[in-house]
Amino acid sequence: MPLFRLITTGVFFVAFCVLALAVNRVSADVQVRDYNGVAYVTGGVGADQQEDIDRLAHNFSLKLTSATQDGHYLSGGNVTVKDAAGKTVLEVAGTGPILYADLNPGTYTLFVEVASFSDQIIERAVVIGARQVVESFVWPGE
Repeated sequence: MPLFRLITTGVFFVAFCVLALAVNRVSADVQVRDYNGVAYVTGGVGADQQEDIDRLAHNFSLKLTSATQDGHYLSGGNVTVKDAAGKTVLEVAGTGPILYADLNPGTYTLFVEVASFSDQIIERAVVIGARQVVESFVWPGE
């Protein structure tokens, strides 16, 4: 009987560990990166990666999304963020449709383009404060 109990306990332990890893996992594709002291994460291609990246949302002061007017997310974008003095504080190429960045409070100018619409750069001013700022960049449908 003790051998049966040991095996049963071991099976339940392994099952618990696998379940815990599945619940708490974050995709290897979703990694927090750093650009000159600014933490950021980008991705969101597919539902699983969107969930993974959104789990990290509370760590960031800015969220950007890129999509077409008909609601299709766009990836492969380039994002440049400049501070009020015009200094580039974040520059990311090949972004997913979602980008989170942890900017200090202040005024910034965002420059966003996506590969499908490379002749268009959308420029937008934002003010980062105590709450997360969410900016959606929308291009004409494809």
